[in-house]
Order: sequence, then structure tokens, then C-alpha cells
Amino acid sequence: MIPVEEVLKGDRVLIQSGEKIAIDGKVAFGQGFINEASITGESVPARKEVHDTVFSGTVVDHGYLEVIAEKSRGGYRFCQDH
Repeated sequence: MIPVEEVLKGDRVLIQSGEKIAIDGKVAFGQGFINEASITGESVPARKEVHDTVFSGTVVDHGYLEVIAEKSRGGYRFCQDH
């Protein structure tokens, strides 16, 4: 595990059920249901799979994702919430 500030654009980040997503990126592998209430206000988890975008500050309710970081060094929407 590394601090979000050390994640570089193009890095692959593994995220499992119950974990908060700390980066903005695209799903490269896996699928899951993401609680996006912190961004959208929607209480029903959104299904995410390969090529979908995920945002920092959201939570994986169920599933496993490998996400490719779209930005470097903490330049994320909710970086302070990691």
C-alpha cells in the first residue's frame, strides 16, 4: 500500500469490497457496485465494469476493481478523503 500522493498517471490500483476509492480513473479489470452518494447523492450503488470511470471519494460496496489512474500526485476530486 502506498499513499495516494505517490500514485502516478497510468498506475494500476487494486480496490476491493469495502474500500474507499482514492483516485479518479478507468476500470481496467473486474467489476463491482460503487456507492457514489458522496458525489451524486444517489443511494443505489452503480455497477462499474471495464472501461467505466470511477471517482475518488466513492466506495466499493461489492466487487473487485483494477483501476488505471488518470492523474498524478493527488490531483483528484476528493483526495483529502483517502
